[in-house]
Amino acid sequence: MTILPDYSQSERAREWTSQAARCLRARTWIPTRSERAIAFDVSRGLRYPSHTFPPHSDEPTWWRLQRLARWAPVIRLALLASGRTAPVERVDLPTSTEAITLADLLTAIYAVADTTEQWHNHYTGEETPERLGDAECFFHGIGELLTAVATGDL
Repeated sequence: MTILPDYSQSERAREWTSQAARCLRARTWIPTRSERAIAFDVSRGLRYPSHTFPPHSDEPTWWRLQRLARWAPVIRLALLASGRTAPVERVDLPTSTEAITLADLLTAIYAVADTTEQWHNHYTGEETPERLGDAECFFHGIGELLTAVATGDL
């Protein structure tokens, strides 16, 4: 049995996404034109058709992992477009008065994307990552948040 990478970064990433959503609603973060364009491309590039909301426990594990593994390379490209490279150093969660950027948000969620990419790379067909359903729900929410960043609709 393969030891799969730890999923512990997800709580920190969830804090970041909650903070980003609060900042968007409060209008303390008004995404730049560039941030909106990047968020739009990421959210469009990672959409996938499904008849159900996650978790997709009725689908084969290999397909679920393949879908999640697409996030890491797309976020790496988005970080490059934002002027950063991955892997990136941990970015502390801003206080409510600090400005947030899309690059900061992408940095926070990259750790989770990297983990799911590693799950896919280590998958042998024998085991299902313990938090796979949670990861599917997490990235579904990220997709919605990035769409809100792109469109301004929250």
